[in-house]
Amino acid sequence: RVRRMLPTTRSQVSIHGNSRRTRQKGQVFPTDTPIAAYIYRTECNGYSWPINRHTERGTFKSKAGEEAYLGHINEIRMLVPKHRLLEHDVTKHGWAELEQFLGIDTGRSGTPFPHPRTKESRTNEIIMEANWTQIRWALLVFVLLSVLNV
Repeated sequence: RVRRMLPTTRSQVSIHGNSRRTRQKGQVFPTDTPIAAYIYRTECNGYSWPINRHTERGTFKSKAGEEAYLGHINEIRMLVPKHRLLEHDVTKHGWAELEQFLGIDTGRSGTPFPHPRTKESRTNEIIMEANWTQIRWALLVFVLLSVLNV
């Protein structure tokens, strides 16, 4: 029997973003080659990743992942009593609410949750942010290939 329920209230888009960032951290090349790594990851995550295929979006959508996720969250809301359910949003709540709900003291009450991204980040692309001077040439290649593909 479950004593407390703590479902995630994150959007489907942010969950897919986390799994994409997790895949991007893998080093597929034996040497440190940021341009090749960026081209590889753009190809895999931009063109080959199933969620980016245009026939699986909008009216062509064949996967109902977001609808299933929202249905699951609504079912949890209906089945779990209010006193045993905490919908914790890290952008609105802090450690105090989480500690109170779980009945533990971590000593972190009053400290903010960690946020790894900064306002200065241009993109979510890890390799691009770390190697901007080298990556711009790969971007130029992509632009030229896109123009030639028209």
